[in-house]
Amino acid sequence: MKSGMRGTICGLSLVFLLTGCVQHLPVTSPAVNVNFVRGVPSAGMLGFEPTHVRVFQKADKGSVEIAGAECRIQGSGFSARLLSPAIVNLPDYGLRSLPVTATCKYGEQTATIIAKPYSATAESYRDYATSSAGLVGLLVAETVMSFDKEKKNHDFKYRPIHVKLPK
Repeated sequence: MKSGMRGTICGLSLVFLLTGCVQHLPVTSPAVNVNFVRGVPSAGMLGFEPTHVRVFQKADKGSVEIAGAECRIQGSGFSARLLSPAIVNLPDYGLRSLPVTATCKYGEQTATIIAKPYSATAESYRDYATSSAGLVGLLVAETVMSFDKEKKNHDFKYRPIHVKLPK
């Protein structure tokens, strides 16, 4: 077997090994919309970002996803209630998007995390640069992005919200 092919197979095996351990429960309910405090969104809202909310509990070997945990998502001027796993439509204010708090309860256990928005545009630039030119590409991408301080045209998103309950 050629060394290049062997490297590819080893690399793919590692990816499958690392990602194969995570089993997510299916989201069977429709996406949950937030309720705005004043009944309407604040000025400047660009739309909604569908964001997964999942709850995990520590187990003997890693963690296991919990179905039916009660969650409250709270942000500046809005909130939502849902049962995990779910998708919540979070308001997208672009660069003005603020962190949201997710508090989930299952039985007697409660946990809270803060989910921060990120620039998906900047992350896409970084991913492309590192995949095509490695460390040098990353340095060039970071230099170019450092001049774009306003980030007006960036696409902001929230990563999946994973709340981890104690055992």
